[in-house]
Amino acid sequence: LLEVAAASSSAAPSERLSGDGTDEAFATPPTSPEMAPAAAEARRGWAAIVMKGTSEPRSPGPRSPGGAIAEESPAAAADPKECAARLEAAGRLLEAVQRLCLVPRPTFRDALFFPHASALERLLALLRRAKFTIDVCVYCVTEERLVAALREKAAAGVAVRIVSDEDQAFNKGAAIFKTAAFAYTVVDEPLHEGANGRKAEGEREKRMHHKFCVLDHRILATGSFNWTGAASSRNCENILVSSEPKLVSARSSATDE
Repeated sequence: LLEVAAASSSAAPSERLSGDGTDEAFATPPTSPEMAPAAAEARRGWAAIVMKGTSEPRSPGPRSPGGAIAEESPAAAADPKECAARLEAAGRLLEAVQRLCLVPRPTFRDALFFPHASALERLLALLRRAKFTIDVCVYCVTEERLVAALREKAAAGVAVRIVSDEDQAFNKGAAIFKTAAFAYTVVDEPLHEGANGRKAEGEREKRMHHKFCVLDHRILATGSFNWTGAASSRNCENILVSSEPKLVSARSSATDE
C-alpha cells in the first residue's frame, strides 16, 4: 500500500500554461510537507499490523522465501487485546493511505507577472480554457481584449458572471456596462455601517476591491492585477493561477455572496 501511495504521489503531473497557451507538464514533488505526517502514520500502522506477539508497533521481520510473513502462534492471535490493537492499527493505516492517495492536489499552477509580453496572452489562453462557467470579481474593467475573450466564451455557451465596483464602472473607458450585453453583471455599491446603510460621519467607504476570476469552479486566477490597459502594459502586477480546491471554493463563495 505504501508503494502504491508513493507511486500515486509522484506519478500525477501538474500543468501550467506556457507562453503560447499550450499545456506544459512538470513533476510534482513526490512528498510534500503536509503529507509527511500521513506517510509516517501509514508506516507505523503497517508495522503494528505485522507485529508478532506484542501490541507495540515495530518494523516487520524478514519474510519467508515465498514472500509471506511468518504466522504467529494461535495463542497470540487469539489474544483479545492483541486483536483490538491490530484492528486499531489497521484503521490508522487505512486513514493514512486515504490521505496520501485520495486528497485532491492542484492540477494547474502558474504565475503571471506584468508588464510582460506573454503575460496577457497567457491570461487570455486561460480564459479560453473555460467550458462551463467564468466568474469574474474585479475592481476595475477596461481592457478590451479581456472583455472580447469573455464575449467569445459567452457566445460559445459558457455562463459568465461579473462583479465590479460601482464608482469604477462610471470611470472613463470602463467596459463593465458593455459586459451586461452578454454576461450576468453586478455593479457592487460601497458598503456602509451607518443607519439605513448610509455613510456614517467619518466612516470610509468599503469598496469591492477583489481581483480574481474562477473558471469552471476549479481554476482560480487571483492577484493584484486589475483588468485594465494600464495593469497589462505599464504597472507591475501579478496573477497566481491554481486549482487548489480550498482556494477555489473560497473565491467561488465570495462571488456568490
